Amino acid sequence: MQKSKLIVLSVIMLLFTQTLYSQRNNSTTNKEGDFFPKESVWLNTANAIGMNSLQNKFSIVLISDLNCLECGYYAKTIETLTEQILPIQLIQVVLPQNGNTYARSEIISFIQRNNYTHPIAIIPDLSGFKNLALKHIPHFLVYDKSNTPTISESSDKGFDMVLEKIEGFKKNKELAASYSGASTVPSVQTSHWANPVIENPTYIAADEYGSSLFVNDLAHHRMIKLDKSGNCELVIGSSILPGYSSNESEDIRFSQASGMTVYNGSLYVADTYNHRLRAIDIEKQSGATVLGNGSFDSLALPTDVELWKKHLYVADGFHNQIRLVNTDKKTSIVVANIPSKQDGLKRSYPVNLASGKKGLYIVMSNGEIFLMDKKWRFHVVPNADVKISAVAEWQGGLVGCSPSTNAIYFKKKDTWELLTDGRDSLSTQAGVLAFKKPFDLTVISGELYVTDTENHQIRVIHSTEENVPHRFDPVLSEMLISMEPSHTFGQPVEMDTIFIARETVAVKLKLNLQGYNLLKDGQNYAVIHGSPEAGELLEEQITKDEFSFTVNPNRSDELLYMELYLTLESEQNPGVAIIKRTYLIFQLETTTKADAIQELKYSPDLLPY
Repeated sequence: MQKSKLIVLSVIMLLFTQTLYSQRNNSTTNKEGDFFPKESVWLNTANAIGMNSLQNKFSIVLISDLNCLECGYYAKTIETLTEQILPIQLIQVVLPQNGNTYARSEIISFIQRNNYTHPIAIIPDLSGFKNLALKHIPHFLVYDKSNTPTISESSDKGFDMVLEKIEGFKKNKELAASYSGASTVPSVQTSHWANPVIENPTYIAADEYGSSLFVNDLAHHRMIKLDKSGNCELVIGSSILPGYSSNESEDIRFSQASGMTVYNGSLYVADTYNHRLRAIDIEKQSGATVLGNGSFDSLALPTDVELWKKHLYVADGFHNQIRLVNTDKKTSIVVANIPSKQDGLKRSYPVNLASGKKGLYIVMSNGEIFLMDKKWRFHVVPNADVKISAVAEWQGGLVGCSPSTNAIYFKKKDTWELLTDGRDSLSTQAGVLAFKKPFDLTVISGELYVTDTENHQIRVIHSTEENVPHRFDPVLSEMLISMEPSHTFGQPVEMDTIFIARETVAVKLKLNLQGYNLLKDGQNYAVIHGSPEAGELLEEQITKDEFSFTVNPNRSDELLYMELYLTLESEQNPGVAIIKRTYLIFQLETTTKADAIQELKYSPDLLPY
């Protein structure tokens, strides 16, 4: 009897041990799966995302940082390709730079200037990715209904593997049906700009006569020409949507464009994400591709273009090359292959070109500075202890700006000294801002113009003795379009939000033609881009200086896009048709107030061109 009890007890203990081991083993398995660290800071999403919420999805995690050239391009490309494939979720993971954390405003700016709509996580470390031995970025992790990656690969090889998977979803609709859920909706709308005139200005260039300057208004995907008083003379490009049109002569669009220069009446633009060098005829306002075919096998991810000794050079950011351009034949030769160096987890690449008396300055993303002479030989320029993003010869020395330290430095002989951080340290003057990511600079009539990128300003320094740079406030000309609610009279209400109540909203758009007449036999119409719930593409014909359209209160999307096409003639030059096109964008919000029919504003950043 006693022996039987011992046998039963042994069996029970054995079963208990096996059950306990099984439970512990399952728990270990869960812990061995990847996860996002609890300390992660999430942006562009209303809620933090856990791996458990991705169990029935096809998830792509892109590990990057804010200053990785390819990372931005890969992220935007994947986001665009997967917009209509709901089971695919793109998540961008950003690592702290050299142990330093990012400010929230810096991340918001990063999201806005790239128009990102996917979630972004700032993670403290890589502890959540168990088997990842990260050597460089960008790095791709693919999770297929699991928290264990099926793909873990870096750079262009990882990108190609992800593209192959996306193509599989496009070809096989039944594959997409086997997954559940929809992509995360962004919590930050790209229309919420901090500055309606210029948002995230990056590169800057003087015209051929030193009387005007061109500014890359990056977040609005356009180039703005300003005179030295800040008056707007010309706007080139879209104000809302990045992209590329094969009809370049009439439809000029950029995608994350970078540097520019003026030569023989044309503005040459390094159109980075379109992999092209573009030439914009300033007088005719028509565009053409000089180099590049939109792929990596030619000019790829160009970052800057510069004129030196009447020769045009372009920096190929992907191949780390400097190319000499023949603008007539639309060809180029490679005059320099720059060795790439490890810059943290990313590689270095040419970020800025600047002409000098003795050669062409080439500034790398890791702060290295070279001078290429007329025989295309490289000479190392002693650099500062900080990363310089752009240089210019000025007042007998070399001046450079540093986004990492938010300051401008001046070099005489071999010594770099702090020139200014944008404010006088002894002054408490109201309205004087410290620099915030100054990125590029140029000299016009002996004065130094600086793009103060995240302050959304242009600053001017008159001399090396000046402690506080002056603000340079662009003044855009009066808008072509003004908006007026249909239920009010008098002055237009200036808001860019349509408040939707219980019933369909009627919106009246009034045209302020400012010395032009509408040619009624011309092409005059508005194209309204709505969601499928709101109806397919709507087209409204325009026969006079106002027209109306309606907004359905049951629509599910939050933005309304409108393209406006007008055929005009000037009162001073009748009989000559002028084609004008502009974009409008409206934020849609619901309200419970029955009497709050609508409020509108024409966004002043949306100019015709």
